[in-house]
Amino acid sequence: MAEIELKAEKLSENDDSENVEMSEEEIWLIKHLIEKYNPRKIVEIGISAGGNTVNLLNWKDDDAQLFSIDLAENWYKDSTKLSGFMADDVENKKNFKIYRGYDYLDVYEEIGDGIDFIVIDTVHAMPGEFLTYILALPQLKDGCVVVFHDIHLNMKKIKNNKFRDNEVSMYCTGLLYSSISANEKYSLQTDVISNIGALIVDDTTQNGVKDVFRSLCSKWFNFPANLNLDGYREYVKEYYPIECYNLFCICLDFQE
Repeated sequence: MAEIELKAEKLSENDDSENVEMSEEEIWLIKHLIEKYNPRKIVEIGISAGGNTVNLLNWKDDDAQLFSIDLAENWYKDSTKLSGFMADDVENKKNFKIYRGYDYLDVYEEIGDGIDFIVIDTVHAMPGEFLTYILALPQLKDGCVVVFHDIHLNMKKIKNNKFRDNEVSMYCTGLLYSSISANEKYSLQTDVISNIGALIVDDTTQNGVKDVFRSLCSKWFNFPANLNLDGYREYVKEYYPIECYNLFCICLDFQE
């Protein structure tokens, strides 16, 4: 596996950094990968205020599709505003659809296969991004760019060794990112530790998927009681090898 550390460049004045909840360097990495791979079908899971959605709309080609999904109908910082509200003011919304208050399990059939760029940035506590990734993987093309944000959210206080309880538990995305096999991964050059990572889906990603299910078998801090867990079981049974399905069911039964 080759992990490529990239040195971020400056954003242009047209790039949005308001309410993106990423550093300018992290925003640059996503922009760089969009420009490098020129995706045709982009999926964004976890949209918050929609700052990153605005950027994706501005960066993508007009004929490229963008699907943005958030489980929350309203912005978690201000319930009077809709999730992704910033995207509502963008004039050019060609080939764009936003799903507010939906799990990916609810919309995956409508989105369909052939995804070649996906950004996963959700709750960061187990099982969070694991469930999202497991749903999305069967729809990702070989060569798809998968971006994970907050892969080291639990370590953000590393300099002064001051952790809040919720930060300690938020290792989900980093554990997932480390569990996925890929011949090519990207991160940022940084003085501390890169909090964003990306990988390119290849045959090793599919062949090594059992490691993802093994890593899922740990304590869940954010048990998704409102999700259709029976639907998840059925999905995993249909799209994954039987040994992955068995691991998933054992892990889920322990949590319940």
